[in-house]
Amino acid sequence: MSIAQSVSSNSQYNPITGQSYTQGINIGSRVPTQSDLNTYLQNPELYSVQLREISQYLDNAIMQYKRTLNHFSKILLFNSDMRSVTRLKDKSPGEINKWKTQYDRCLDWLRKFNPRYIFMNKIIPKIVEEGGVFTYYRESKHFSDLVEIPTNYCYITGRWDWGFTYAIDLTWFDRMVGIRKVIPELTDYYNEFVTMREAGLKGDRLAPYQFYPVPVEKGYVFTFDHIKAEVVPPFCGIFKDSIAILDYKNLLKQKTTLDTWKLVAQIIPRDKDGKPIINPKIAMKIVQAVQKVLPSGVKTFSTPMDVQEVNFQNSQNQNNISGLGEQLYWRSVGVNGSIMDLGDKSAASLRLSLINDAGFVDHLYKQCENFVNLQLYILSRNYQFRVRFYGNRYTNSDDMLDYANVVRTANMPMGKLFGYCGYEPYEVDSTLDQEDILEYRERMKPILSAFNSPAGDDKGDSGGRPEKSLSDLSDAGEDQKQYDSNNNK
Repeated sequence: MSIAQSVSSNSQYNPITGQSYTQGINIGSRVPTQSDLNTYLQNPELYSVQLREISQYLDNAIMQYKRTLNHFSKILLFNSDMRSVTRLKDKSPGEINKWKTQYDRCLDWLRKFNPRYIFMNKIIPKIVEEGGVFTYYRESKHFSDLVEIPTNYCYITGRWDWGFTYAIDLTWFDRMVGIRKVIPELTDYYNEFVTMREAGLKGDRLAPYQFYPVPVEKGYVFTFDHIKAEVVPPFCGIFKDSIAILDYKNLLKQKTTLDTWKLVAQIIPRDKDGKPIINPKIAMKIVQAVQKVLPSGVKTFSTPMDVQEVNFQNSQNQNNISGLGEQLYWRSVGVNGSIMDLGDKSAASLRLSLINDAGFVDHLYKQCENFVNLQLYILSRNYQFRVRFYGNRYTNSDDMLDYANVVRTANMPMGKLFGYCGYEPYEVDSTLDQEDILEYRERMKPILSAFNSPAGDDKGDSGGRPEKSLSDLSDAGEDQKQYDSNNNK
């Protein structure tokens, strides 16, 4: 009996076991060697599991690698606007009303799904770290979501107009508690698979029941490389440089140890015949007494031979071994090291580097648009709507000002400007209505300088700065006041 069946029958419940199974499915870490990486990188499609596990290990062990993933996963802002594909000119009032109904339905779906939150917090970080994510679309009356299916239990089976198709290995649910809460639609398929497995079916005869082909409108595969049908970490090319940082740190530790290590020889006196005049046992006690008061990095010994002290302080001339490893890492990854407080800080080079970094990931917008637009197409087939995503963390302010200027001078659509300002398509109408209802614009008065406001009158009405009498003015001030008075006449 599977865990899911046991729990459903209330025969047992162990949350610790459930947590260990869940973590084992979604979390895996592999400590690599340079030899392993040489093998894995030669055939990444065959060793995609190992490469994903190495990526998780480096995320935990190498702070520079974690910062790299964090940097690229937070560049995209997912500003958006929704555009009508259907031309509405010369449409009848009845058709316009139908269009508005479909428009409101699409806005309602966007509100329930919340693309910015889903993509920025669940999809993009996973793509950047592991190269892709398999999702199953779930929808209820009040919310919509993308449920992540563990990559090791999914297989890309084909391609269609909106992306890849895939199948789920239903043995995943052997380890999941509460399949009806995860993906209710798969409950019947899983139960049939369990029945056939218990009936003795194996191999090819069991495969049609074990692997579930996910419908294209429900399952979507997000990959970093939309051309290759594989899920491989996009930064696997810098795995060797990441591991090298640890190697450089070990070298620095060894060098520091050598710099503070010293060997002190205690010469035993000899007589005229060259024989030691101190008993070896006494010499040993002297060495032990001296060693107790010496620092841990200094060692002493006794010998009747003439020797020189051994000092390793000048053993190497490379004093920034760890920094060298970081420089090589950032050069390999293509990120300007000054972002991470490394190297010279040049505003021009930093800006160009950030724009280049944004270009490295902005192609992911297209896959996210494909998923959202597919759902909008299913909702509204008579009147088509499309969502566009744009904006990045580093140039959004400049892009917003540029587009605002285009809106002003060329009468371009306002929806994209709202998107640059951070408003979701479903927030625009409600926000404008709220402003009108609360009368914010009427109640907010611009701040004026006292020198641009008229002076207060005798009734106590507030105004600008009171006028000074002639006795309080300097000669230059009096001349200026008389000059202004003459000009105003």
